Amino acid sequence: MSDEKNNIFGKNINTGTNYGHIGDKIEGVKPRIFTENDLNALINEIKLFRSENQNLIENDIISIETTNDAESHNFANQIQNVLTNAGYEVARASYLSSRSLNVDIEITDNPLKSVAVRIQPIPNLR
Repeated sequence: MSDEKNNIFGKNINTGTNYGHIGDKIEGVKPRIFTENDLNALINEIKLFRSENQNLIENDIISIETTNDAESHNFANQIQNVLTNAGYEVARASYLSSRSLNVDIEITDNPLKSVAVRIQPIPNLR
């Protein structure tokens, strides 16, 4: 036997019991569900943003931007699926948020010169 220590080098090593739950825990708030009414409202907002910001928008791709929490990714996946099924080309990106906005979804532009649907995280994630 060697006197050397066994070293483990890695990222995100599960060293304890997690009872099948890895990642964010949502407390006091139900995860968001993207509905047909939400889709109609979002499409109208995207069209309005495009018409009011023609000088900023050159691409038809819609970028869905999320923070790195599981609930926001789940909500973004729902939005991506319905937009893709409605015939839109969708790309994904990440961003950092301080939750300064009091909205769930923000419509803005991005460096790709396309419309960005920015998903704000819900409060009470830990």
